[in-house]
Amino acid sequence: MKKLFSLFVVVMLVLGCTGLFAKIQVGEEVLEVSECSHPYPGVEGVVFEKTFNYPYAGYIALHFSSFELADGDVLEVSNPDGTIVYQYTGNGKVVGDGPVPVTISEFWATHIPGDTAIVKLISNNTNNAFGFVIDKWARGYARGQIEALLAGEEDAQLEAICGTDDKKWAKCYEDSVMYDKARTVCRLLIAGTSACTGWLLGSEGHVMTNHHCIGTQDEANNTDYEFMAEGATCTTDCSSWGACPGIVEASYGNLVKTDYNLDYSLILLPTNITSTYGYLQFRDTLPTIGEKIYIPQHPGAYGKQLALASDTDGPFAKIYSTNEPPCIGGPGDIGYYADTAGGSSGSPVLALDDNYVVALHHCANCPNRGLPIPSIITHLDTDIPNDAIGSGAPQAPEAYFAADSQLVVIGGSANFTDLSSYNPTSWSWTFEGGTPAASTDQNPTVTYNSLGTYSVTLTVTNSQGSDTLTRAGYITVTDVPPYCASQGNNYNYEWIAGVQVGDFSNTSGAAGYTDFTYLVATLYAGTNANVVLTPGYSGYPYTEHWKIWIDFNKDGDFYDSGEELFYGVGNAPVTGSFLVPASALGVTTRMRVSMKWNSAPTPCETFSYGEVEDYTVYISAPQAPIADFTADNTTIVKGESVHFTDLSLNGPTSWSWTFEGGTPATSTDQNPIVTYNEIGIYTVSLTVSNVAGSDTETKTGYITVNPPPLVFETGVLTGVGSTWQTVPLQNIYSSMVVVCSNDLGDSDYPAVTRVRNAEGNSFEVRVQNPSGAVLSGYTVHYIVVEEGYYTADYHGVQMEAQKVISQVTARAKWWKTDVREERSYINTYTNPVVLGQVMTHNDPDWSVFWACNYKVTSPPTPTSFYAGKHVGEDADYTRESETIGFIVIEQGEGLMNGIPYAAAVGPASIRGFDGKQHGGTYTFNEVPNASTAIVSVAGFNDDEGGWPELYGADFLTPMSLTLVFDEDQITDFERKHAKEQVAYLIIGQ
Repeated sequence: MKKLFSLFVVVMLVLGCTGLFAKIQVGEEVLEVSECSHPYPGVEGVVFEKTFNYPYAGYIALHFSSFELADGDVLEVSNPDGTIVYQYTGNGKVVGDGPVPVTISEFWATHIPGDTAIVKLISNNTNNAFGFVIDKWARGYARGQIEALLAGEEDAQLEAICGTDDKKWAKCYEDSVMYDKARTVCRLLIAGTSACTGWLLGSEGHVMTNHHCIGTQDEANNTDYEFMAEGATCTTDCSSWGACPGIVEASYGNLVKTDYNLDYSLILLPTNITSTYGYLQFRDTLPTIGEKIYIPQHPGAYGKQLALASDTDGPFAKIYSTNEPPCIGGPGDIGYYADTAGGSSGSPVLALDDNYVVALHHCANCPNRGLPIPSIITHLDTDIPNDAIGSGAPQAPEAYFAADSQLVVIGGSANFTDLSSYNPTSWSWTFEGGTPAASTDQNPTVTYNSLGTYSVTLTVTNSQGSDTLTRAGYITVTDVPPYCASQGNNYNYEWIAGVQVGDFSNTSGAAGYTDFTYLVATLYAGTNANVVLTPGYSGYPYTEHWKIWIDFNKDGDFYDSGEELFYGVGNAPVTGSFLVPASALGVTTRMRVSMKWNSAPTPCETFSYGEVEDYTVYISAPQAPIADFTADNTTIVKGESVHFTDLSLNGPTSWSWTFEGGTPATSTDQNPIVTYNEIGIYTVSLTVSNVAGSDTETKTGYITVNPPPLVFETGVLTGVGSTWQTVPLQNIYSSMVVVCSNDLGDSDYPAVTRVRNAEGNSFEVRVQNPSGAVLSGYTVHYIVVEEGYYTADYHGVQMEAQKVISQVTARAKWWKTDVREERSYINTYTNPVVLGQVMTHNDPDWSVFWACNYKVTSPPTPTSFYAGKHVGEDADYTRESETIGFIVIEQGEGLMNGIPYAAAVGPASIRGFDGKQHGGTYTFNEVPNASTAIVSVAGFNDDEGGWPELYGADFLTPMSLTLVFDEDQITDFERKHAKEQVAYLIIGQ
């Protein structure tokens, strides 16, 4: 399993860092308490044992919050086979020497490499003590987990790769003085979950790193100092914590001195190990701009690497500046384009000439930056270790060199670069099989005209002596381009499933490398080639990095300018295009496609996860393009967007689109995105061109834009009173219209429903008595509809929902045109039924919805529609503006989203409270399981105003509705009212 989601509660630590420098997070804390009994049994033998396992973890580290053992008893933390064992006694972890060792009872134990750690408490006598409490433990991120778990954690995995990642594993430089110096470098695991780089400074056993890595004594006491964490060979993959474990020489240290602004910390280890690993020395002057450097480091907390080459300011890394803007408040930083990554913080920056440390790496921004050493020396003052500053005395040189290519096509050349240390003044080269066969140049160029494998020897000399390095079989000369090997070591989780370049496509199964050079992709000189690269997954869709190279000059590599053509990142098919150079016409050559998890691949890389495929390409003369395109969706809802993809053949270089009904209406993008805001059926046209001609493809009626779906819901609330209550909804609405009706029940108080805060997936409602009486126990029916319009042809019902602002207020005996607000329909109707609601509460005083046509006494008609708010007989008739929501539906019966309904404007038969004759009843065709009734004013016969309320013990049946037309009782207490028409909507289930 490549990615395993935790079954425990995990804590993602926020790293204490600022800006562009950070210790990398390499693990997670698992909050799980494990403890022995307190006190533990006083018997001989193992009295507690537990296994901590997290499948595929890079390491396991345990944190003790309490620790107290009896004399002679021991707690062991080990790996399963017992080859790694750490013991703790007494009061816990020893963190200081002396006659009485200093111990701490709260500490991180030394980590155990791998995914399993075993804890045993061994009692050796009948005495006992409190024991221990493990309050949490950490598991190192496994391969395949880091990317998903750190997605978006910029500080935790901040890379500082300047151009291509040119770092190499430390073992690749094994025969150099650089490798010897790199032995002093250690990987730091800090407090169980974070990592940086440190190194031995001076001859007393001190480690130097950054303050932002180890800034306190507690951090120094809870750090594992791991040396020689590197692979066995140059090709060993160390791209995870567990792949290349080293030797943990210490798990605590004494913080001698630290400084925030200079971002350094000096820690003295309990044992002086410089006789095993050597030590580095400071140069007490600033470096010279342009001098070559190298950086031994643990980028990403992986195995040790060296940054020597640089494709940005190269070919080899060198000092770029001695006064870069500081990452924090220190002096000007030293700048360089050597590649680093999160976890490299604290690494030494060494001068190639004298191997002295000239900067302390601490932050990234290309140029990457380090602290100037003279400032650190001054601040250390008397705390500087013995032999920490180099004498600068001349030394005999140590020979080392590199060629820009070790594979040469017959008749080709190799460029050699002297990388010797300690300032040689003369050079003597011998080139077996080369021309010239010998040279005294510092950096010669040599031609090879015969097939074979050849050695190279360099002797360097200065006034102190000389040194010779012979690299046997260093140059291989072939008669065909010797393409380098590249592959993914593990293709169980992801692989290349499809490659489409121009008109060529190929699908394939899982492999680490596949040679498809028997397949020929024809590309066209001077035209664009579309690219679609598709990953395959066995499970979780990881983010993959893709590159395409073509060896246009046929020299056997992909490093020449213009040969890297495409770079894309994603966890789904990645798309794009590249321009085929016109100068490549007639070339038949190699194309390499690489897919690598987690970071960008290089042409000759062997990496952990992914696949590489090679193809043959032929660069043909351009042909006129053949236009074609597709869309991700051809049937959409109004307001949605369509992503168009060019599928034209023969490499068009320009595109001209026309989108009927779309926004934008035209585009010259290759793959545009277009929004459609009007319902209809629309045509799309594409004209493509290149140097050989043009072609047009028109698709008539290609895009269908439908109205939005009808979204609505109904409900019945009980126990509603004067206090606002929130009504949760099943749907989420962009703009809802709410209409409510209340059941008067047996109350003596007239009531209107009030609504506010109607948005998203809820609204608030209460009932309000016009005179201010406190109400309770009312039943309220409601309907909620997404604002918009709906048609019988598409939705099965002719209907709309609108919201408007009512700025005037009508009142009893004053229904004139100055208080009537004319409204407009969106749809057309034969017999409109209008139901409405005051939907805001800008004014705390009551108001209620009303609707009519140009005659106040009649309901809205197809051509005349007025709607707003009124306050009946209230003498205080001034109100704030309110939002009015209303629903219009064609009279009749039918289904809304499969739910039965009946809508109508009933006859003028609904009374007020008049003696024993209250209200009235409407009948209609059966609505199965009628459950919700919404009613509204449909004009006034009585000029005192009013509103309908549900009324009676069984006011709603599948075929009838009983109502009463109520008044406010503000001017008088009578509630008599002339017979009125009422608009109603009955909804079933």
